[in-house]
Amino acid sequence: MAFVGARDDRWKHALDVLVDYTSEIIVTTFNQESDEMPKVGMVPGEIAEYLRLRGKACVTEPDLAKAYHRLLERPEPLLLVTGSLYMLDDVCQLIRGS
Repeated sequence: MAFVGARDDRWKHALDVLVDYTSEIIVTTFNQESDEMPKVGMVPGEIAEYLRLRGKACVTEPDLAKAYHRLLERPEPLLLVTGSLYMLDDVCQLIRGS
């Protein structure tokens, strides 16, 4: 699973639900520039620390494209990308490009 969180604590609740269904979590971030206001994801270290305190295997990859390609290399038949809509927009562009 690739994951990026919001700047408030909602991401903790989402991870608490999903963590038992994953074998590894790849924590990443995004950086989307727009005309009005740039959108920037969280620093992956905070999410990774939260996971490690709960005994969950995780990897941090701050480059979203590298995180996505690392996810594609996983052996599981079902892969999940979750996070902000801004990040998912970037992932959709990666999917269309691959």
